Amino acid sequence: MIENPFVLVLNSLLPEPQASLLNGMLFGIRADMSYSFYQALQVTGVLHVIALSGMNISILIDIVGKLLYPFGKKISAVFSIIFIIGFVIFVGASPTVVRAAIMGSMGLVAIIFGKRYWSLLALFLASGVMLLFRPDWIYDISFQLSFLATVGIILANKVVKREFSKRWSKQLIYAFKENLVMT
Repeated sequence: MIENPFVLVLNSLLPEPQASLLNGMLFGIRADMSYSFYQALQVTGVLHVIALSGMNISILIDIVGKLLYPFGKKISAVFSIIFIIGFVIFVGASPTVVRAAIMGSMGLVAIIFGKRYWSLLALFLASGVMLLFRPDWIYDISFQLSFLATVGIILANKVVKREFSKRWSKQLIYAFKENLVMT
């Protein structure tokens, strides 16, 4: 396996367990993590922060989108897709990353063509494409949990009605309700 050069840099700059935590959050790498630290993450219920998922793709899209927004939405979307592909190659094509990459790319393609994005449809299409190429993933717990968690997030997001207000108190209440329902 090719060693990720960024992991080496992080390991040289940060002490343990901070280096392992950041490597897990950014690249999904758990190899250097001590068993006791892994257990501590598991016991406290925050093990999910070191799993690569849709959040990583969302952050990537957000960063690239903000950097390239002056060039227009379409240019920004095209480059975001290129960065998503690079990210998947860089971190490895696990079921959670592939699902998030396909769904994120579908959203960006909708922006390019000026169409509406249907997240639930995108999830089923992404899962179908994934299973066409890797039918064995249907038995992979990572694929199953990623699919079910995404269904939950999509459906829970429809429960909280968006309230646009200039008052900070209403924005705070909305953010609290949205995060409570999502959790």
